[in-house]
Order: sequence, then C-alpha cells, then structure tokens
Amino acid sequence: MFVSIAGISNEQTYSIFSVTTTALAFALTFLILAITAYIPFSPRPEQAFQRLLKRFFRSCDHVIAATRWDTQKAESKWEQRKLSFHVRDVSTLPTKLAVWGKFIDPEALPGTSPEQVQALVASLQTLSRRLQALLQERDDQQAGILARALRADTRAWHVGVQEGLRNLSSDPAAAREELFRAGLDEIMRRLEAGIRSTMGDVAADQQSDEDFYRLLGTCRSVSESLVDYGASASVIDWDRWKEERFA
Repeated sequence: MFVSIAGISNEQTYSIFSVTTTALAFALTFLILAITAYIPFSPRPEQAFQRLLKRFFRSCDHVIAATRWDTQKAESKWEQRKLSFHVRDVSTLPTKLAVWGKFIDPEALPGTSPEQVQALVASLQTLSRRLQALLQERDDQQAGILARALRADTRAWHVGVQEGLRNLSSDPAAAREELFRAGLDEIMRRLEAGIRSTMGDVAADQQSDEDFYRLLGTCRSVSESLVDYGASASVIDWDRWKEERFA
C-alpha cells in the first residue's frame, strides 16, 4: 500500500547504443596506438639504430661547424642553445645506440654480429669524446691565435670533415674506409705542412711548439675517429638492414 501511495517507480532501461559506443571508442583507441607505434617511425631496432645514427652525424656536423676559427661572428642566444642541444646529442646518442644495438636480432639480419655492432658503437663513442675535446680547443685563446694563423689549412680541414659528416647523416652506409683515409690524410698533410711553415713565422712568445702539436693532434684524432667508423661500418650488411620485413 505504501508503494502504491508513494508512486515509486524503478523501471530498468537498457540501451544498445551505450555499449556499442564504448566498444567503438576502445577499438579506435587501440587502432590509433597501433598506427602510432609504426608511424612515423618503425619500432624495429635496426631502423631505430639507423635513425639515431643519422641524427648523431647531423649533430656532429653542427659541432664541427661551431669549432671553426675562421668565423668571427658572435653567437646569438638561439645559436648557443642550438649548439648546446647538438653537443648534448653528440655526448648521449652513442649510449642510446649501444642500447638499441643490443636488441638487434642477428638471426633476422644474418651477416651482422653483435660484436660488429659493438665495434661500430665504440667508434662513435671515440668520435664523440674527440669532438668534445675539439670544442674545448675552440675556447682556448692560444689555439684560436694559431688557428687564425693557419686559416686556409684549418678551413680546408673543417670543410673536408663536414662534407664527410653530411654524407653520413644522409646515409650512414656511405662510409668507406679507403676513401675516408685518402681524403682526410691529404687534408692532414696540408695542415701539418702549414703548421711547420707557420712555426717559423709566429713569434715564440705567442705560440709554443706544444700549442702547434696539440692542435694538430686534436684535428688528427677526429679524422682518425671517422676512419675508424668507416672501417667498422664497412663490414655491416646495410642493405639487409634497410629491407622491409614483417617477421
């Protein structure tokens, strides 16, 4: 009687549209996640490795450009931040490449062993350290005086190294040890000859023999690192790395 008087009504309703809408929302969410896992970048370790490798060489190119002594233009705050970003990439990307290299499946990519990948990463770590040392030389006043005295020779070295880095940033497989060594050795011979001739022209109170050979050693170490990378990269089957596979 109380229910009848109070007029309580509790009718249960069921709508198929709420269920289908929720199911469709979950389906679209999972579809978007699946697409973004492959687009714009592939999750395959060898593809991620190549992508980071190109990025590393682009940053190396920027760092080399920043170490040129023949340009006296003051850096803006934006250029300083940009340089800091590339310096950080040069110092951290070899570690990231080492991690990705551990996940490369040698069975899916026959012809590439873990030892070869480790040797490649080791050459990148060496190049990273030597580029950072070259960047420190840029801030050294004595090295700057010497480099400006050798303006033509140091510029030729920078241009040659930058050209090699730009080629590698577009195609890391373009490294050929013989070509790298021949080209860089010729540039280093010119730089060494310029240093020897300049040593007699620059006053002793301005430069010491140690300053000359420290600059020469820094430049040579960067060149040798690029040659070492060419030797490590030449034994890797890059064509197979670039092939599309769905396994």
